[in-house]
Amino acid sequence: MITNIKREGSRIERLKKSIKKKDYGLVWMNVPESFEDDVENKLPILKEVPDLAIKNEDGKPTHILIEGDNYHALTCLNYTHKEKVDVIYIDPPYNTGSDGFRYKDKRIISNFPDGTEVPKNHPFRHSYWLSFMRKRLELAKELLKKDGVIFISIDDNELSQLKLLCDEIFDANNYEATITYVRKTSGKQDSTNFAKSTEFILIYSRGGQWKSNQLKAEDKVTKRYNKIDENGKRYRESDLRKTGSEDSRSDRPDMWYPFYYNLDTKEIKVSKKINPKYHNSPEWIEILPIKSDGSEGRWRWGFNTAKDNIQNLTAKIMQKYKKQEKWTIYEIDFIDKNEESRTVKEHTFWDRTEFNSDNAIVDFTKMGFSNKDFNFPKSVELMKHILKLSTKKDSYILDFFAGSGTTGQATLELNEEDNGSRKFILCTNNENNLCTEVTYPRIKKVINGFNFKGKNKTTIFEKKLTLNDLKSREDIIEEFYEIVEKNKEVYDKIQKEFKNNTLKIIGIMNINDKKKGLGNSLKYYKTSFIGKNNILEANDEDKVELAHNAGELLAIAENTLESIKQTKYYQLFEDNLKERFTAIYFREELDQFEKFVKMVEKLNKKTTVYVFSWGDDEFTEEFKHIKDVKVKTIPIPILEIYKNIYNLGGYNV
Repeated sequence: MITNIKREGSRIERLKKSIKKKDYGLVWMNVPESFEDDVENKLPILKEVPDLAIKNEDGKPTHILIEGDNYHALTCLNYTHKEKVDVIYIDPPYNTGSDGFRYKDKRIISNFPDGTEVPKNHPFRHSYWLSFMRKRLELAKELLKKDGVIFISIDDNELSQLKLLCDEIFDANNYEATITYVRKTSGKQDSTNFAKSTEFILIYSRGGQWKSNQLKAEDKVTKRYNKIDENGKRYRESDLRKTGSEDSRSDRPDMWYPFYYNLDTKEIKVSKKINPKYHNSPEWIEILPIKSDGSEGRWRWGFNTAKDNIQNLTAKIMQKYKKQEKWTIYEIDFIDKNEESRTVKEHTFWDRTEFNSDNAIVDFTKMGFSNKDFNFPKSVELMKHILKLSTKKDSYILDFFAGSGTTGQATLELNEEDNGSRKFILCTNNENNLCTEVTYPRIKKVINGFNFKGKNKTTIFEKKLTLNDLKSREDIIEEFYEIVEKNKEVYDKIQKEFKNNTLKIIGIMNINDKKKGLGNSLKYYKTSFIGKNNILEANDEDKVELAHNAGELLAIAENTLESIKQTKYYQLFEDNLKERFTAIYFREELDQFEKFVKMVEKLNKKTTVYVFSWGDDEFTEEFKHIKDVKVKTIPIPILEIYKNIYNLGGYNV
């Protein structure tokens, strides 16, 4: 017996060891991605396009837009923003088979120089997409702070593959949640058996240290506490009647009693039974728990509770029927301070009208764009909600599938709402002139303002009806028409809707006006390539050329984006508040070095100095007498980061 137990124990241990050696996860053919020859054999940098800069002297942040393949943009950002980004949001190709996703398969690029179409039945459909995403997500991970987080929009074509890929890259232990949200209320009609209405957002933290911002409970209860008294305190009214089929007088006879309401003094009294003193008085109205169909109901409270809480009650006409007024008693429930300050966790199902694609398209077209410019813009309100959950007021936000620029607009609007100083970095290619004709103009319009002619729709009232709501439908209808009447003079047209069990009032305003700009500034960069050799084979000439052209990279790394001086030997940049400088001596020859040092001395502000060096000599001695100066070298540190990226498998796999 003992021998058998020992054998069984040994067998279990062997199985445990065997399991540890087995890999679990996603398996696919990693297909090499091709880039243009001059790209594969040169060093990537960022070059500013000064003519497209937007500058406002308003003290607000300066943001960054990068035109180019996001792989090369991420390569450069791994030097400038390694572990500096708080939040990444991306909306990559969904690989639906018809969304235009193409892959440049290096093995067959001679036959398909512009890349291979990837229909649903393509044998490498998932392998292409995963090969494409993996490299970019690996680079993106290195940009996140230790407590950073990434949000990835996707639909069910690649949801399961993306989840396993992210488990591998970010670690399954750092998986935070999958948000399911209603993208299109009516659903897409292009699938065989179901009209798909939802999409997904995967959330992963960099190292498990990210903490979501909690929502104020007041955000959740505003729709319920939808009235404000003369002191500005929020409250709600609820009918004291019980109106269900089982809530008759005979069910709970102790909860059937009269209230009396004085029309002149507004005083309310309650009595255990019909009181002749008030019953026959013209000054008092007798109010009983009568249902809408005229049958006898009951109150929600017993008599003693009603008596003790009489100060919280009011009488109102619930409806007029055949010229007769029917009154009922309402409880006035003020939101207390604890409820207003309480925080709650966000749910993982989002069903909000302002998040759906129809509203996103309306907002997009208001700015003068059409679906010919960009088919599927994301909702600005959706993006603002993500940023509210994930950012502080001074966070760095990156979107390297920037598309139409929704993330940029959401950042600017949220900063305006809470006086924040968040900064965004947007990256997108310029296929079909996307960056130059959509992304950039959209951000420019938000910053500088734009002329708007059309209809502005505002949802004034929205209520999703449940079976319980139908029991008090008269009250809802009364409130509905009160809101309609109140807003008739405010809007040019009032639109009433009932769709998908949701009752809505939409105010429509005809507008021919200029939308005020939000300010801020923007720098526009393009990915560019220098040298004659790739990263691993870079020679001295390539390194010298890199040093001569690294100015913008270094300025971005130091967040000193304004170029204020450039000679054949050195460059000088400053930040938008004119409080910090980056000074770069990029030549191997030291002919102008003394002049450069004197320039740094005169700055008398916090300055980062970069000096060309073949080794570890950081020229610290030459600057140690100057206060607030930090000295670094170029170009070797840039190349070291590029080499690490190269070895991840970007160019040579």
